[in-house]
Amino acid sequence: MVNWSPKFWREDDLFARVGGEEFAVLLPRTNLNQARDIAERIRETIATHWITYRGFELFVTVSVGVTSVYQGDDAETVYARADDALYEAKNSGRNKVVVQQSDTQLRDHATGKTGEKVKEKTLKAQKAKRKPKPKKEAVPC
Repeated sequence: MVNWSPKFWREDDLFARVGGEEFAVLLPRTNLNQARDIAERIRETIATHWITYRGFELFVTVSVGVTSVYQGDDAETVYARADDALYEAKNSGRNKVVVQQSDTQLRDHATGKTGEKVKEKTLKAQKAKRKPKPKKEAVPC
């Protein structure tokens, strides 16, 4: 991803790894449609390139959740909205861009579907993802 950065990022944009195989991109002075278009270009570019790793050719795809900052939002709210959209993209087939326009409005960029069914599916996936892990008992050494 970083090697492709000149194709996508402007000087003020911020690209960061937020954990595991998840990344966040902050795009100042960018409206939701522009952010969606950038996400779609990233998705298409990654999906059309093979990656060579230790002599193996790998086909990699990316799922993207896109949102915007709205009045009254804090960082946690914006991140949660983007995360909801990301998990909707993953749970509805992967290799796609999903835009969350507000806390109640998700839009699948590929199908254009919106509304409560999309939101309901995302909430169900979020609950499944965030189930607490069973606690492991400490074993004395």
